[in-house]
Amino acid sequence: MGRQEQTFARGFRIGGFCDWQSSRIEGEKVGTGKPAEGCAAMSTGAKRFFLEAVKPTVDEFFRDARDIRRGRLAAIVLFHMADYWNLESNKGATPKTLRDALNILHRQFIKECPDFRLIMDIANASKHDRLTIGTDRKLSSSDQITRTPGIFGAPFNTAAFNEASIVIVTHDDGTEQPLAGIVRSVLEMWEAKIQ
Repeated sequence: MGRQEQTFARGFRIGGFCDWQSSRIEGEKVGTGKPAEGCAAMSTGAKRFFLEAVKPTVDEFFRDARDIRRGRLAAIVLFHMADYWNLESNKGATPKTLRDALNILHRQFIKECPDFRLIMDIANASKHDRLTIGTDRKLSSSDQITRTPGIFGAPFNTAAFNEASIVIVTHDDGTEQPLAGIVRSVLEMWEAKIQ
């Protein structure tokens, strides 16, 4: 195992690397809440992506929570924020180390915020239409991201006046959940990390 792999296996900053298992932007030793030795605040790449792409895209979706396209885009940028976080935390790492670290980060984010799993599946289903690799997903198809019919889309006499039409995610087990709540949950996770 080379120096870089040892660095990541231990989860500490050695040389130019910060703790990739950090739960705060400053970079902490795992489980201590203390900054890893020599880790300064994360530079601007991840924060800039958050402020310039993630936050505005999510805000656009919140202004119109009926828009499936904006909901998909919000999920995509929230999911890919993990890529920026990983690259920022592992500058100079080899591609294999980056891939391994990203997989670990995904699992960590799912533990911190279970809705991150849904955001990951929504983003990947939006890109690939069907998800066939892996078994721990919550949804398998882009067809599971739908919009409830509003009063003018529902059969006559079945919708209440002024009933909201929103984007719904239907899990593989049949559970339905509003996309806006999932997006809000993951946004709050990122906001806590970026501040």
